[in-house]
Amino acid sequence: KESGVLELLLCTPLKPAEIVRGCMIILRRRFGRALLALLVLDAVLGLAHLSQHGGWHHFREGPFWQLALCALVVAPVQAYSLARIGIYEGLAQTTSLRASFMAAWNAGLLPWISWLAVLLGLETSQRYLRIPARLTDNLAFGSWAGVQLLVCTLCLAYASCRLRWRFRSLAAQTAGTRWWKRWFPRRG
Repeated sequence: KESGVLELLLCTPLKPAEIVRGCMIILRRRFGRALLALLVLDAVLGLAHLSQHGGWHHFREGPFWQLALCALVVAPVQAYSLARIGIYEGLAQTTSLRASFMAAWNAGLLPWISWLAVLLGLETSQRYLRIPARLTDNLAFGSWAGVQLLVCTLCLAYASCRLRWRFRSLAAQTAGTRWWKRWFPRRG
């Protein structure tokens, strides 16, 4: 929120959607190659694991192909959500560190905590109500993907709405006075 950037965001004839789209393009240019390299590394490690543990036949008969399928759906949504929520939090929070933590919380940690709560709820309902009959891998993987997608989608929708309708007011915010400056004002 440098003063020059602030003036540009407030006085530009560009629409907020164009500014956010430009930020997403910059993020893709800056981190796209690194993300692609990590995906290639994951594929190589997966192939190495398959070659050491029974190959494709063992993989197809085991429960992990379902987890891999769920991860293929969840990973792009979570990466996009992290970037878009990061743009919103960068404008909404007073410091970049707080914005980074809030984006990691909303798109990274909150879905996992929610999934653990769902699993505990399923375990409790299974124990007392006998619904479901038992927890299976399919139920665990499906609930993981569903909760991840639900939480990321809700956080993404909130951030997108705020970016669309409140962009200029978010960009116009200034950093608040630090607590020590409020408690110990400078005299003289």
